[in-house]
Amino acid sequence: MSDVAKIEKQIEKLKNKKQMILRQESAKQRKLDTRVKIILGGAALAHVKKDEAKGNQLIRFLQTAMTDKDKAVVDLWLDNAQK
Repeated sequence: MSDVAKIEKQIEKLKNKKQMILRQESAKQRKLDTRVKIILGGAALAHVKKDEAKGNQLIRFLQTAMTDKDKAVVDLWLDNAQK
C-alpha cells in the first residue's frame, strides 16, 4: 500500500471518528434539553396546582411560544385539572 493510500485511509478513519463524536455530542445535548424541559414543565405544573390564578398567568405566558396544536393540549389539560 502506498503512502498516499495509507494517508487517505487514515483521513477516512478520522472523518468517521469525527462524525461519531458529533453524533454523540448531539445526542447528549438533546438529552440535556429534554431533561431541562421536563424539569421546567414540572415546576410550571406545580405552580399551576399551588396557585391557580398565578399558574394560569404563567400558562398564558408560556402559550405565547406554543403552536395552536400545543395550546389545545394544554387547554384540555387545564380543563381536566381544574375539575
